Order: sequence, then C-alpha cells, then structure tokens
Amino acid sequence: MNKKIKSYILSFPVYIISFFCFFKVVQFQDERNFTTANKLIALIEDHKKSNLNYPNALSELEGKYINCTPKIWRGLMASDYLYYYDKVNHSFSLTIKLGNAGKTWQSSIGSWDYFGE
Repeated sequence: MNKKIKSYILSFPVYIISFFCFFKVVQFQDERNFTTANKLIALIEDHKKSNLNYPNALSELEGKYINCTPKIWRGLMASDYLYYYDKVNHSFSLTIKLGNAGKTWQSSIGSWDYFGE
C-alpha cells in the first residue's frame, strides 16, 4: 500500500474525533449563551419593576444589575455585538445571533422565535 494512502487512512479517525469535539464545544457554548440570555431577560424585567419602564439600551443595566453586557461565545472568540436589544413602546425584543441563525425573545408574547439554519 502506498505510504501516502496509508497516512490518510490512519489520520481519518483523528479528523472524525476532532470534528465531533468541535461540534460538542459549539453546542455547549450555544446552551450557555441562551442561559445567559434568559438571565439577561430576567434582569430587564427587574429593571422594569424598579423603574416602571424597560431600559432604552442594555447599557442601562450596567452598574446596578450587571457589571457589563455579557459576551456571546462562538468558537474560540467572544463577541460583544451579537445581542440585539430593541425597546418598542411597553415591550422589548432581545435577539441572539449565532452565525446565520439565532433566536429572538419577544416580551409581548413571552417566547423565543428561532430563525436561520
């Protein structure tokens, strides 16, 4: 058997295991991101109870409710810019964007809507 073919065959299990591990890490990060988002939603609701209004921006929570806006983890990097908060009248939406997919919390209906992939 050709040496090059033999090395490809022997390295194949390493690629499969690496691929599986990568997706497990991403799945763990997605679960952690959504758990953090649910905590952020609870803090937004606490702000409303205390101030009788939703915050105009997530940055209004900083100081009293949180130290800083949480980061979204995807792969090896964290990003500050993948939470999208929008206050509309007496409700709000919070979107978590992960690549081409994500989900949006609508306070007016109290549920998550999924989009993308």
